[in-house]
This record gives sequence, C-alpha cells and structure tokens, in this order.
Amino acid sequence: MIVWSGKGFLTLLILILGFAISQSGYEIVSGLEPPQQDTDLAVACGFLIGAVGNWFFARYLDRKPKRIVIDKQTGEEFALDEDGSLFFIGVRKWTWIYAAISGICWMRFLLGWD
Repeated sequence: MIVWSGKGFLTLLILILGFAISQSGYEIVSGLEPPQQDTDLAVACGFLIGAVGNWFFARYLDRKPKRIVIDKQTGEEFALDEDGSLFFIGVRKWTWIYAAISGICWMRFLLGWD
C-alpha cells in the first residue's frame, strides 16, 4: 500500500487517540470551550501522548518473533521486519517524530512564540 504497510496505520490512530485524550483532559481541567483554549498546549500534549503510546506499540511489535528466511545461494539467514510503516517511515521512528513535534509545540507554548 502506498500510505502504510503492515500495522503502520495504527501509528496514526494512536496519535488521533492522543489528541482526543489531550483535548478532553484540557477541557475538563481548564473548563474552557475549544475556541477559548490555548491550542499550543493541547497540541503539545496530544503529540506527547501519541509519542508515548507509539513507543509502547513499537515495543510490543519488537517482542513478536521475527520471520527468518534463508538465501538459497549463500545460505545466509535474514530476519524480516514485518512491523509496518506509515508514509515509508517505520513505526519505531514515528515515536521520535511525534516527540520532536511535541517539543517544538512545548517551546511555542512556554516561550510564547506566535
């Protein structure tokens, strides 16, 4: 598939779930409606929750046994990584992408960048 392979689409669903948790938690704690909220804080928390959730998901995928194939010509063994990808980027790397975006949003919030 062009957009994802294997279980890569779950990475995006984890991020969406992180945003849902962040938004609902921010609404409960602040008591503000979405138009009055500071979006940088909600987005930073959403990406952070998504990064943590994706980290646990990647660790779960690492524990699964890998499929071993043997090259007939050389007799060499290879472990196939069937964990999946999203936009040609592996599931494990999305954790660090989400964390980096979260860090940028936290800096925008704390330093008041517009």
